Amino acid sequence: MELKQRQDDHAYCCGSRRNPPSFETPAALHRLAEVMEQEGVKPRTLANRIGTTEATVIKKSAPDYDMRLSELYQWQEALNVPVVELLVEAETTLSTPIELRTRLLKLMRSVRSIQEHSRNESVQTLAMQLSEQLMQMMPELKEVSAWPSVGQQRKLNELGAVAQNVVPEQILNSPYRDEG
Repeated sequence: MELKQRQDDHAYCCGSRRNPPSFETPAALHRLAEVMEQEGVKPRTLANRIGTTEATVIKKSAPDYDMRLSELYQWQEALNVPVVELLVEAETTLSTPIELRTRLLKLMRSVRSIQEHSRNESVQTLAMQLSEQLMQMMPELKEVSAWPSVGQQRKLNELGAVAQNVVPEQILNSPYRDEG
């Protein structure tokens, strides 16, 4: 912060130790405005359905408006969408149990890859024990295969990266090219 700004800021001049105000965009609490737009519902129409004014609908549809749960259900009914559509997704896209299952699946794929590629008998034994322990935690892991060993295979009619990233002939015939 520049000296002039500090002098003009009441918090700095008065010796306050509080943090200066943040000018970040407030966090979105819901997706009402987005859903209204997606569904093609105008504020006036929604106001009639809910029994309020158009100005109130506009005010409450702002993403940072802290709405009561009962109001949210009222809007959900008026918009005729699942209430989940009106909520903002959390930072992590997966719930904790699903995230745990995803991690276990990845771990089992790694174990299967070790079993596939290891020739050492002791490593094979450890991998088998680990596999059994994982299946005790999550029986559906029994059907999991190893990680692909050669990447994603192309279909016969698909071209590889070499064909897609062709080097122009002018570069190959460049006078700067070493002709030794």
